Amino acid sequence: MNELKPRLRVLHGEEIALGPGKVALLEQIGRTGTIAEAVL
Repeated sequence: MNELKPRLRVLHGEEIALGPGKVALLEQIGRTGTIAEAVL
C-alpha cells in the first residue's frame, strides 16, 4: 500500500536552504561526530 510522507523544505529565495538530504547529513554528523565519517 502506498503511503504519503511529507517532505519539508526551507527556501531562501530560489535555493533550498534546508531539506531532507541536508537534515539527514546533519543527523549523521551528530551520530558520527565528523563530516568525513558522515559522508562515507
